[in-house]
Amino acid sequence: MKKRFHVNPVRNQKISNGVKIYTKVGDRGYTTLYGGKKISKTQPLIGLLAGIDELNSILGVAKAFSRENTLNEWLEMAQNDLFIIQAELGGFHVKPLKGYKIEKLEKIIDKLSVKIDLRGFVVPGGSKVGALLYFSRAICRRAEIQAVRHYSRHKFNPKILQYLNRLSDFLYILARWENRKTKEKSPTYK
Repeated sequence: MKKRFHVNPVRNQKISNGVKIYTKVGDRGYTTLYGGKKISKTQPLIGLLAGIDELNSILGVAKAFSRENTLNEWLEMAQNDLFIIQAELGGFHVKPLKGYKIEKLEKIIDKLSVKIDLRGFVVPGGSKVGALLYFSRAICRRAEIQAVRHYSRHKFNPKILQYLNRLSDFLYILARWENRKTKEKSPTYK
C-alpha cells in the first residue's frame, strides 16, 4: 500500500495519513488562528475560545450521562451552534450565527417553563444530569463574560453575545426540567 503524504501548513512537515495534532507553536505560548495568524495564548480571544470549548465539552459529558433522546438532541443542537460560534470567532469563513438560533432556544425555554415551578432560588444539584446541566450553565456564564470582555475591544457578530446569554437560560431550564422529570428536585434556597 502506497503511503499518502501531504504538508502540514504550519510547519511544512511531510506527514503520513493525515495531519499531525501538534504544531509546537503552542510550546512558546502562541497559537495559530485560521488563516495563519499567530497570536499569544494570553489574548482574550483565546480565553473566549477556550471557554466555549470547555462549555461544549461539558455538554458532551451531560449527553453521555443522559438517557433522554429529546434532551440529547437539544444538547447536540447547542454543541453544533457552539462550533459555529468558535469557527466564526476564529476567523473561519462560515455563515455567521443568525437570530433564528436564539429564537429556537427561546421556544424550547418557553415550552418547558410552563411545566416548571420557577419561584424561588434553587441550589444546583439534583440528578447527575441535572447537576451537569447546572454546571454547564455556570461555564456558559463565564464564557459569556469572556465574550462581553472581548466584544468591548474587538467587535464581532453581536448575535453571539445574545446566543450565549440565552444558552445559559436554556441550560438552567433544562436542569430544572431534567430534575423534575427524574423526581430529583434541587433544594431551594432558604
